[in-house]
Amino acid sequence: MPDTAKPGDSFRSVFRTAEDPLTAAVFSRLAYLDPVLLWDILRSATRFELPTGTRPIRLTEAQFWPGWSLTTVDGSRSVEPDVFMRFDIGDPPRRIDLVVECKRGDGHDSRQWDREWRAHSETYPDEDPDRDVVLLAVGRWGKAPPMEISTIQTAHQGPMPEGFRAVAMDWCDLTDALARLTVDDRDRRIVDDILDALGLHGHLNVREMRGLPRYQIAFERSHQALADRSLQAPEEALQERAPRLDPLAGWLARIVTMRSGPASHDALRRM
Repeated sequence: MPDTAKPGDSFRSVFRTAEDPLTAAVFSRLAYLDPVLLWDILRSATRFELPTGTRPIRLTEAQFWPGWSLTTVDGSRSVEPDVFMRFDIGDPPRRIDLVVECKRGDGHDSRQWDREWRAHSETYPDEDPDRDVVLLAVGRWGKAPPMEISTIQTAHQGPMPEGFRAVAMDWCDLTDALARLTVDDRDRRIVDDILDALGLHGHLNVREMRGLPRYQIAFERSHQALADRSLQAPEEALQERAPRLDPLAGWLARIVTMRSGPASHDALRRM
């Protein structure tokens, strides 16, 4: 679920702090990929914590923000994971349910995991005793995701439900897994869309990182050209200028016409 934004935040601040746009942009497009390819991506992005996918593989269900009900001592409460994905893998099929909870950073909470796990059990009771249920915790995990997962579960005040299993997926690992793919034209367009969405949220892909030196040189050249033009004095002043005159002298007066006009937060929110 999204982090709450304070009234008056700019459009960009709201965009970059809300996880729902990132979740929707990434997982809605992942669901369009061939299920075999999708499972391979998820395994790679989870550092192979998910089981090996034996063909055939089918994605039988994909729900975004499903409304599940959880029974508590005070009655019932609504529980809403970010994504629910159900796979049938192999022949005979082995069912694997992924309960996906996304965070932009490391703000995962074992209590939320517990609620989502229990709500899933109430929503899909005893359907298949051999099914696997995995809580896929997406966020920024760093170098040792399994250790972080274990730490969060250990910090939980009560015992986790029997059979509980959480697997970490880092946005950066997902980005790298997608950038390494060799796929056909159809899937390439989908993958490129996902990489663009991840890039907008600050997750640069491997291909872009390779090109950074070239982009940096081009940026520095354009930056210098802009600075030269903006600080250029009138021609008659240049003729009278001493050879070592400070080029920044009087810069404030020369760029006053370049200042941007005021923009209200309401205007930004309508973008």
